[in-house]
Amino acid sequence: MLLPDDSRGSVIGSVTGFVGGAPEAWETLDFSVGAPDATASIQGDDGRFVLIVMAYPPGTDGARAGRITIEATLPNGPVPGPATGPIITLHETEAPDGPGYRSTETALLNVSTLSRRDGLYGEIAGSFVATLCRTASADAALDPTDCRDVAGEFETDLQLLYPEFQ
Repeated sequence: MLLPDDSRGSVIGSVTGFVGGAPEAWETLDFSVGAPDATASIQGDDGRFVLIVMAYPPGTDGARAGRITIEATLPNGPVPGPATGPIITLHETEAPDGPGYRSTETALLNVSTLSRRDGLYGEIAGSFVATLCRTASADAALDPTDCRDVAGEFETDLQLLYPEFQ
């Protein structure tokens, strides 16, 4: 369900959970003006479907600092079920490849519901659990001495950006 906001993109969903035992909340946004630009999508090409959910601290108008990014492959296509290779990142700064916390290879993500609503939009819900370790940048190694557990859920509208729906 799209929820309009006069000052920024529309809030289209939420991600909630616990990071290191502390409750956290983020919101997904849709900045579309004449072209698709939601922060949650499934992108597909050549039979590979990738879920991307970028969620921001409430009221930050898409600022990257504090954002959580969830990315995973949907091995059976755009349908509910377990995802493969999830990468969950907590961003500390505005730099897109800056320092933060990134998931280890043991991360799990499950899509519990996924449906197409109309046009390029659908709805998705799911859950995730991971251990996130400190990293100096997107390409840097994880620091195994500075880690925190994260577990949460997401429920959001999303854009279906693959050829079957364009």
